[in-house]
Amino acid sequence: MTENKLPRMDNVGIVVESLANAPRPPFRWKSRLGVAVMLFLILGGLNFVFAVAVPIALHLGGAAAFGGQLVLGDAADHCAFLGHCLSDIESSDPAMAAFLVAFMDTMCAFMMSFAVLQIGLAWYALRRAQMWALWSSLISNLAIVPYYLAIGWMYAQRGIRVDLVVRDLLVTIGPSTTLAIVAIVVGRSGIQQAKGLSATAS
Repeated sequence: MTENKLPRMDNVGIVVESLANAPRPPFRWKSRLGVAVMLFLILGGLNFVFAVAVPIALHLGGAAAFGGQLVLGDAADHCAFLGHCLSDIESSDPAMAAFLVAFMDTMCAFMMSFAVLQIGLAWYALRRAQMWALWSSLISNLAIVPYYLAIGWMYAQRGIRVDLVVRDLLVTIGPSTTLAIVAIVVGRSGIQQAKGLSATAS
């Protein structure tokens, strides 16, 4: 008979308790790690705000709310893409206008889910100097890039000038990706600094 190699439950409890009571790196908002946490909290907060504000505006003002800036670009881009403007669709094809609003509701639902996860990850894991949380936050923010590049390609195929597509892409995803990259740079340095301080203190 071979002995059971599984750890006893009381030993598992001791390990979990020791990990929970292990000294954590000190966290300060006025530090590089604090800046990274703040940036990812801002990104999560912006997603939260848009996930609430956009559906409300669209349901109250229709598909042409925000000047028709539903997906990418301005109202003129949408007119060129669709062959007629969103404001015209409201009167000529109400069913299509309602479908566009419902489509945006689905996107905002995922934005809300991402926002809650992003805020929770930054607050409960990154603030404790967890490197995996830093990289997860970066990758999750950069994951939208290939999708928007595909959208930009579709816009260009519909006759919208490439320079306008590039401009719209920079305006739409440029700020969030830039903040995420800045956060990873200062956050990685901040985590190393925080763990070094923790090791010195112990």
